[in-house]
Amino acid sequence: MSIVSISMRQRILRRDHYRCYYCRVWLYPSQQGAVAPTIDHVVPRSRGGGNDPDNLVAACFSCNQKKGDSLLLACGEGDYPVKSPQGVGGSGD
Repeated sequence: MSIVSISMRQRILRRDHYRCYYCRVWLYPSQQGAVAPTIDHVVPRSRGGGNDPDNLVAACFSCNQKKGDSLLLACGEGDYPVKSPQGVGGSGD
């Protein structure tokens, strides 16, 4: 069972321009060299993170697995951009 609804998943992928939030690889299937998208919880559910759009980002499988249930800063400085996702919340995307 999916934790994030299909409509929310599509909204996050559009918001993040079909690119991995962490490594910027293309996630959109029609792009040459694209990889299958996942949705990552910036603050993992195991650490109290929720399913609200402000806590979700598009991620490639590799980055999602590398981050695991770590917080961004715990993954090692320079590995990932440490910023809030933009264009989320009540923007109607």
